[in-house]
Amino acid sequence: MVILTQMVNPEITVLMTVYNGGPFLKKSIESVLCQTFDQFEFVVVDDCSSDGSAALLKGYSDSRIVMCNNKVNLGQTKSLNIGLNKARGKYIARMDADDLALPKWLEKVYDFIKKHRMYSVVSPQAIIIDEHNKIKQYTALPLSYQEVILKNIIESTINHVGSLMRREDIVSVGGYDDKYLIAADYDLWTRLLIAGHKLVNTNEILTAIRIHNVSVGMRGQNMRDTEAIDIMQKNIRNFTNCSLTKDEARILWKILHDIKNCSDEACDADKLLNSIYDAIKPELDLPNSLVQKIKERKKQEIFKKRIFVLLQNSKYNRARDALKEYIHAKGWFNFFGLVYFLSFSSMFTKNIGFIYNNILGFLTNVRFSKAIKRLKS
Repeated sequence: MVILTQMVNPEITVLMTVYNGGPFLKKSIESVLCQTFDQFEFVVVDDCSSDGSAALLKGYSDSRIVMCNNKVNLGQTKSLNIGLNKARGKYIARMDADDLALPKWLEKVYDFIKKHRMYSVVSPQAIIIDEHNKIKQYTALPLSYQEVILKNIIESTINHVGSLMRREDIVSVGGYDDKYLIAADYDLWTRLLIAGHKLVNTNEILTAIRIHNVSVGMRGQNMRDTEAIDIMQKNIRNFTNCSLTKDEARILWKILHDIKNCSDEACDADKLLNSIYDAIKPELDLPNSLVQKIKERKKQEIFKKRIFVLLQNSKYNRARDALKEYIHAKGWFNFFGLVYFLSFSSMFTKNIGFIYNNILGFLTNVRFSKAIKRLKS
């Protein structure tokens, strides 16, 4: 590894906050230091760790590392603002203490934003891993600015980890709002979009985001939901000509992100999504075909999750009714997409007879209710 002298004006500041980084911190730091693009400073804000994280950081001799040590624990959002004020780079690149950067992460995102100067933020796709480095899933975030706007209304559509942001644009909207302890990134994207800045994702996987029991998102899931619902309402007010009550917004968020606990309310999704996407402000100049496409995709996603949860909970009569509704509304082509979705789960084998009997009942024109046979556990 080449050890560089500290740069006067680095192009990029990699910003990381650390609070008891534990067993993942060393690998995370080294994944940053081993980047193929090496013209960066690495600002690390230690938020009063008590597990030896600060000592580990001090053990690195790489002059690109700039340490900031909080005297008391301030939380991630305030720590991010401390790092943002300390940063000297034209661009801010984000990495967390338990996540990993692939070697060409900075090279690729920097090259992209230099070639596409209209964007304030660019972020790559990611793999999601657990504490054992097992891949759990892949992100599939929108690849156009227009889709980012439409999807950001109801959920964050930019990976904070791995993102490269123009510092002056972040500062111009006030940096991170420290009233949000967990969902500050979603709020930042919202304020940037409201101010007219453009955000986008690339199609390359360049980071690994780790989800585990002590990660920030997992520790504060209820708080994150509360914060995200507030931000979603802000989006709806600013990008549409409708508004949802707090209860409606909470129902929609739960349907989108925690449907296992509210499958009975999933039928409200159509009405709520129609209210939002049929009221997109004309001045946004978004193609109606794209608006409708995003809306229908989200509806189908909710349908699939709802049927899966009903099957998982052995509520076969209600799953039958939901399946009938799904096929009637979406057609057979989309039904086979549902089967494909279910095939990725262990529930598919258990319920294949249920699915087969439904198909057979339709194809032979037998009365639907008689075509269903409940599966025995």
